[in-house]
Amino acid sequence: MKHLLSIIFLVSSIVIAGCEARVEGEPQQPSDATVDRSRFGDPYRIVGNYSQADPDLYPILSSDTLVVRVTYAGGCESHRLDVDHDVRDDTAFVWIEHDARNDDCEALIQDEVQAILPERVLEADVIAILHPQGGPPQILSR
Repeated sequence: MKHLLSIIFLVSSIVIAGCEARVEGEPQQPSDATVDRSRFGDPYRIVGNYSQADPDLYPILSSDTLVVRVTYAGGCESHRLDVDHDVRDDTAFVWIEHDARNDDCEALIQDEVQAILPERVLEADVIAILHPQGGPPQILSR
């Protein structure tokens, strides 16, 4: 039994150490750990497309323009969706700030946000969009 516990401890130590290991020269994933979640404003979701039958095409970066499809609850007021950013080192993080303007309606609204990104963002080696629900940033292809 003591031998079995030693083996389990050794294997779990190797697995845990392997999770932290990074191959030299491998690009590091950007982290959104320091982003203030209140910057996202009212709830919304970034979606790949409006229909599950369609391929996920969004968000996209077309030249200097970010195009993102979102869904949110509303329908009684005009909502404001603004793109904001933060550049750290070689990575530009972009996100959408949603102002529902106190809209209490609950219809599912589908909207497309298009924004010309500032030169500072476009000059970054990596552009990543942050999702309001958290999770890893989504790297945008150029």
